[in-house]
Amino acid sequence: MEVQNSFQIVWDKTPYRSFTDYFFAKIGAHGSNLAIVDVDTGKQWRYSEIRGWCDMCAMRLKELQVTINSRVAVITGTTGQAIFVHLACSLIGCSAVAVNGWNTVDEIWQLVDLSESTHLIVEPQFQQKADDVRRKAVMRGGGRIKHVRVIDDVLTSESISSEENGLEEDSEAPSHMLTPVNTSNAINPMLIFFTSGTTGLPKVSYYDLFTYNNFNAAELAHRSLIINIQQMSLPLYGPVQAKERFLLALSISHIFGAVSAYYALVNGAIVHMMSKVFPRVLIETLTKTNINVSHITPAMLMWLARDPALDDVKMPNLRSLIVGGAPVDCNLANLAKQKMNLKDMRQTYGMTELGGLCTLSHYEYDNIESVGSPLPGMLFKVVNWETKQLCGPRQPGQLMVIGPQVMPSYFKNPKATNELLDSNGYIKTGDAAFYDENGHLYVLDRIKDIIKYKGTLVCPSEVELILRAHPGIDDCAVVGRQDHVAGEVPAAFVVKSSSHPLLASAEVRQYVSGKIATFKELRGGVFFISEIPRSVCGKVSRRQLRQFWDRERNNSKVEGPPKDAKQSKENKTPTVKTNGLSHTPTKKTPLSRTTKK
Repeated sequence: MEVQNSFQIVWDKTPYRSFTDYFFAKIGAHGSNLAIVDVDTGKQWRYSEIRGWCDMCAMRLKELQVTINSRVAVITGTTGQAIFVHLACSLIGCSAVAVNGWNTVDEIWQLVDLSESTHLIVEPQFQQKADDVRRKAVMRGGGRIKHVRVIDDVLTSESISSEENGLEEDSEAPSHMLTPVNTSNAINPMLIFFTSGTTGLPKVSYYDLFTYNNFNAAELAHRSLIINIQQMSLPLYGPVQAKERFLLALSISHIFGAVSAYYALVNGAIVHMMSKVFPRVLIETLTKTNINVSHITPAMLMWLARDPALDDVKMPNLRSLIVGGAPVDCNLANLAKQKMNLKDMRQTYGMTELGGLCTLSHYEYDNIESVGSPLPGMLFKVVNWETKQLCGPRQPGQLMVIGPQVMPSYFKNPKATNELLDSNGYIKTGDAAFYDENGHLYVLDRIKDIIKYKGTLVCPSEVELILRAHPGIDDCAVVGRQDHVAGEVPAAFVVKSSSHPLLASAEVRQYVSGKIATFKELRGGVFFISEIPRSVCGKVSRRQLRQFWDRERNNSKVEGPPKDAKQSKENKTPTVKTNGLSHTPTKKTPLSRTTKK
């Protein structure tokens, strides 16, 4: 059967010509209230100032030859200044490309090249990376990048001289107040995001806010972001309220972070934005700034559950946490909820291709295992991955989604687009899931990550749930390892707890074997590493973990799984870096510096 929310709304035509029309109309009601606080720099902006900053930025961008046909790569961390550039691009009618400044130079170059960006606007701390990206473009014969500018240069009242921007002296200056472009017949998306690329190169994903027809793509309703914000803001879901403090510790280069930012601002919250996210900094910000509501990733939830610093603090003002981006360990979630004395902790589900969030439970729903019900307007179905027949309640299959805000196509990748949609316009999410008798959805794993042991399916998340309960394991990831007899066997990458430095692989395997079915045991071995590689939204990068075995085969150093990290030099514990695996120990990096999404 198909699943939808029992509470339905008819989404009539919006009176707004564009998202900026909608956004500025909504925030106008919040007057001079405090809007954005940059936790890292201390900068603050009020709602009454936002329109002026966006108009000013749009004028500076026009002086840099940004036109309706430009693509402006906004290379930043999570900061209010990036929001102003996004909105300024919308005022001009061009596309803003969301790029995480914590990525490596090669990763940023890849994203800039894939999106065909013409201008790079960067935070000062990432200027050297942007300059290196431009040099790469020149070396490879590409003259597409016209300007590289620090973000402060486009957020100023001082005009950029014609000598600097390459314009003629008599070029007309833009008007002081810009009217939002009527984009109902435009050819450009407002924002461009990237998929995770966990199986290879990331795909460029349009986040169309209006009706477009790009590269023979199916049309998408012009109100998609507006609808997503309206869905999340229904009283049923206990949305953030005006003047409440909202902590945004997510990357705004990822759709979860960007949608969360605009949702909080439209509702009039004081949005505290964090770019550098570490466990202790997260806990201090939650407590010292009296945060009321926050959206976080499962990795951050794990920090909250396990950091002893949380035992000595109280968060009386915190009323709601929404977790999304990857599967949640329900045991850790309940532990964190108990430690924080929190009434409302819920899990949500969404994808870049789905245009934002598409599930949520009602406020104070007490079942963290479920990602909730479809938001009003969304329609779900679960189909058998072989027969494609509809699955009944509690029968796992592939999750399929359709709704008013889904993305119509990948940028210049028609093959991937055709593989994404079925004949009825449903998005194939690639996620294994099931629903219960009440229409609540449960997401298991990525289908590609499910291990096939002698034809029997093993969900990595189920084994990981058992592993994390071991007191000597801080973090873990289970991956399928090729086996010539069984096809695939489960193998585990484990991060030891500092309190159990002598934890051995044999102990881990024995611990698991007594708690799960025989075919789920860790026949592929146990590998100790210093950090599990994750994307900015908390997804495990299993591709990076599998590369460890690829190097083993190429170097012919090890035959079969190592028995223990202490037994031989070849079995020395590998250390995961943000850009791969290494045998050289490194310091842990903040979450926002990990692999891209």
